[in-house]
Amino acid sequence: MDPLYLVRLAGIEPTTPWFVAKYSIQLSYSREKQNYSSKFSPLGSPRPRFFAEREIRPAYGWLAAIMKEYSASSAYLPRMSDSAALDLSDAYRLREEERTRIARDLHDELGAQLTGIGMALGQLREQLALEHHAALPQADYAGQLLQQAREGMERIIDELHPPIVEFGLVDALHWQCRHFSRQSGLDCRFHAEQGPTVHDEFLVLGLLRILREALNNVARHAAARTVQVRLEQSGKHLHLSIADDGGGFDPALAGRDGRRGHGLTNMRQRAAALGGSATWEARASGGTCVNIVIPVTL
Repeated sequence: MDPLYLVRLAGIEPTTPWFVAKYSIQLSYSREKQNYSSKFSPLGSPRPRFFAEREIRPAYGWLAAIMKEYSASSAYLPRMSDSAALDLSDAYRLREEERTRIARDLHDELGAQLTGIGMALGQLREQLALEHHAALPQADYAGQLLQQAREGMERIIDELHPPIVEFGLVDALHWQCRHFSRQSGLDCRFHAEQGPTVHDEFLVLGLLRILREALNNVARHAAARTVQVRLEQSGKHLHLSIADDGGGFDPALAGRDGRRGHGLTNMRQRAAALGGSATWEARASGGTCVNIVIPVTL
């Protein structure tokens, strides 16, 4: 099958995220083939069977070339069409739901098993201590490894589905700023005017992930000393701004030098998935300000 035909058939735009584009190609391929071959998944199945990958892989190459050419020649961060934004929102919602399920399973299943191992190891250590056994240092070392495993699991769970989102938007963003200050040593201050009460978990997750990405960029690239994060509600829109006093950068060049392009694209796509927009501007006093505008239902 012609790979370029598949790309066109899937209705992919240059601004479509890569994982959404691949899904669209797979679904289009499956629908085309199911009419005359029983070897492929039925109509509407999420993806064709594995051996079909060999035939549709050339379409991925075409898609990558089209996206690369588009990003190099177009204005930075073009506005996404309404249909593409809707598809993106659905894709992000599905991904967040799957992340939530995995985080819950890790906490319930693996967490319980690690707790059981810790209890058994504690009893073993007590017995070894009573006997002054030579294996006591090994038991202590196993306890340290177990603690590291617990901390690793908690980090993974926090990445998949941060528990703080259950407390609402203001508390989640405030906690993230405090956490960033402890980790980086930078002065990160959070201000929430009029205390917007938002508890839509998808919205809270999206803005929290945008803030994390923005703060990560500040720590890695900005050489800043302070960060000001402000959240306010104006009418039917939420405004989130992240301003630093670092060296600043040119957004038009970020996608070409490979240093920040992916991070900025991720923020734009997350904002678009929430029905909003993300923009970057240079501050008159130095540094960069990220502006996120998201519509909310009152």
